[in-house]
Amino acid sequence: MDVCVCDSVLQTIGNTPVLPLMRVAEPGMATIFGKYEASNPSFSLKDRIAMALIEELEKSGRLTRDSIIVCAIRGIRVSLSLLFAR
Repeated sequence: MDVCVCDSVLQTIGNTPVLPLMRVAEPGMATIFGKYEASNPSFSLKDRIAMALIEELEKSGRLTRDSIIVCAIRGIRVSLSLLFAR
């Protein structure tokens, strides 16, 4: 088993493990995997979306220390809060 030692919880975003779903298909028919999104810092796939958004805005110069972000999507707000707490 690989173990990821991270310097920040943000490094866990985008490295979502996949787990075999043993009871979904009959043995020998198919191997089906599910992504374990609960391993993300806010337990949501929205962490990846929020991080990509912030990184792109920072890289393009459209997000500065004086910027205000308004977000109407509840799950994204949690993810953004985690990102800005870094």
